[in-house]
Amino acid sequence: MNHLSVENLAKSFDERQLFQELTFGLDHVQKSEFEIRELYENLKERIINLADNITLNPRKHFVGFKVDGNTFCDVVFQSKSLKIFVNLKVANR
Repeated sequence: MNHLSVENLAKSFDERQLFQELTFGLDHVQKSEFEIRELYENLKERIINLADNITLNPRKHFVGFKVDGNTFCDVVFQSKSLKIFVNLKVANR
């Protein structure tokens, strides 16, 4: 199980992102049940590890993940579940 810690965050985020995670992103997580918090932490870790240029974009009602300034994934917290939206363009066939 991965626990959220300042050390773990500092490894993958710059200072601005760390501040956002500590002040905004955790609010969503703390309002959810334990299993949902654990699921989010695992998902966040996997998404962040996809590439070096992925940034966290916490918002009031969801957390977005950006690459090169474009949000490619949004995670909406609910009391007993997560809604995950993947924002990718469909290729022409």
